[in-house]
Order: sequence, then structure tokens, then C-alpha cells
Amino acid sequence: QTLRGHTQCVSSVAFSPDSQYLVSSCLDGTVKRWHVQTGQCLKSYQVHQSMIWSITLHPNGQSCFTASSDKTSKQLDLKTGACLQIFTGHTRQLGSVVCTAEGQTLITSGHDHTIRCWDILTGRCKNVLEGHSNAIWAAALSPDGNTIASGGMDRTVKLWNAHSGKQLHSLQGHIGGIWATLFTDNNSIISGDEDGTIRIWDIAKQTLKQSWQTHQGILPCLAAHPLEPYIVSGGADGTLKLWHTETQQLIRTFGSHDGWIMCTDVSADGRYLATGCRDWALKIWDLKTGTYVQTIGEENKALLWALKFSDDGKMLATASYDAQ
Repeated sequence: QTLRGHTQCVSSVAFSPDSQYLVSSCLDGTVKRWHVQTGQCLKSYQVHQSMIWSITLHPNGQSCFTASSDKTSKQLDLKTGACLQIFTGHTRQLGSVVCTAEGQTLITSGHDHTIRCWDILTGRCKNVLEGHSNAIWAAALSPDGNTIASGGMDRTVKLWNAHSGKQLHSLQGHIGGIWATLFTDNNSIISGDEDGTIRIWDIAKQTLKQSWQTHQGILPCLAAHPLEPYIVSGGADGTLKLWHTETQQLIRTFGSHDGWIMCTDVSADGRYLATGCRDWALKIWDLKTGTYVQTIGEENKALLWALKFSDDGKMLATASYDAQ
């Protein structure tokens, strides 16, 4: 179904832990809470007077965090709409926001080339992670919550202690700006850059394990298989590919889109692959067989730039440039 109600571009979506409701953010500064089964908008809140670029939920599902162009992140109570906390300190707009699994620390990245770690209870900035010399485009948190990986236009992947804020390593080797970072486990980080190259790094040894060319041009998105040593890469060349991370073997290519693949995600059971593209199509694929399943939402005719499966793999949320 299509959830209607935003008046500008939808920038980010997140499922509740129980997959019963969906939270969306918009470039008009609003956050909306939706009932997944009925599509009803349960609540709508004007959280910022500026654009919201990203949103994430607290692990308990009762509040969410925003990343805004007004240089702040806010914690919003999803039932009452009360602003529980404001996180201020970035000097330029925020691009991403992540909450740790225990729900005590918030991680934000900004266009000021820094990452900040916040105490959610007090709103105090615990650490400022400085070291990048250009815009940070990608950030990820390791499964155990101990390590942050960031990458950007300075062509480096930097690893940080998520608790102390100390820079652990700076991994160099990319020849283009980094668009995507992804942990496959606590000791391996994958990065993709604007020349279509994937690099897999051994964190403990600080070494490059593997590197190979995947696409012609920019590699905007990566997704990991939850059960097998596979990754999916989506390229600006309109192709979607499944790779074995240990052998670099190309297992299959999933058809093609007429334009950039902007986002991709794998369902929690590893069965389905979803892709969104500049050709406005949201496509679903059977990951095991490579079979095309269906196209959703062609009638919207809008750029898809974010999507996410629910934790149980039964729901898929999208964000597009038609405010839906």
C-alpha cells in the first residue's frame, strides 16, 4: 500500500521493533507515525522548521531520533509528540543518525566532517570524532556496538571506538570518495566508492583483505545477506549484483534498472531482495533463484532513495521523492 500525507519529499523510514507501525520523516520537518496494516496516519508532529534527512528509532520503539539541516538532532516521544531531548553541537547540517542497541548512546554524523556520540539521557556530547578532511557520506555501527566505521570524500575509512571516541585505524586505498560502508561481522568492514570498487578490510589486522571492481561508476549502496557470506551491490550503472565475499565470485546479476540504483535491502530471512532506483521502480527479487518477483508502486513515478525491510521480513517500507 501507499501511505499518503506528507507534503514534501519523504527522506527516511523506520519500522517499530514489532513491525506494527512505521515512522517516516520529511523534508518539511515533520515526523509521522503510521499503522502498518491499515495505512492510517496515527500521529503527525512538526519537529523541525528545517529539513529532516534521517530518522532512527530507539530500541524500545517509544521514541525516535532525527537528523536535521538545522544542525540538531531531536528525540521525539512518538505517543505524545513531546521533545525529550535536543542534541546540539554540529556546525553544519546532519546527514545520519544511529542509536546503539542498548539505547544509551546516539551517534550523529554531519557535514562538518565530524561524528558525535551523545548520552541520550542527559543530551551531553560524550565524544567528538574528528579526523576526516572532507564530508562524511557513510557511517555504520558494528553488530556488537563497539566500533563505528565512517567514510567520505577524503577517500578513507576510519574506525572509531564507539565508547571512548578514540580513532582506532584509518584505512586507505580507495581512489574515489566513499559512498557506502557496511559491517558483515565485528572484524570485517566493507566499503564502496565512486569508481565502483568494493574493498573488504580486516579490522584487527588493519589490512585490505580483498578488492574488486563491481560496477562502472559510483556504487551508491550495499546490503549484507543475514545468513550467508554474500553481499549485494547496487550501482549507478543500473545493475544489481550478488557477490560471495570470500571468493569475490559474482553469483548473479539481477536484471537491470534504467538509472541509478539508489537503495537496496535484504529481508531478515534472506529470501527477498528489494531495490529502488531513479527509474521510479521498486523491484522485488527472489535472492536464491534470482527470479524477478514484482514491481511495486510504478504509478507513483518518483525517485526512490531509501527502503528497509521489517525485522520479521514481512513488511517493506520505502521513501520517495513524491512525498509518499
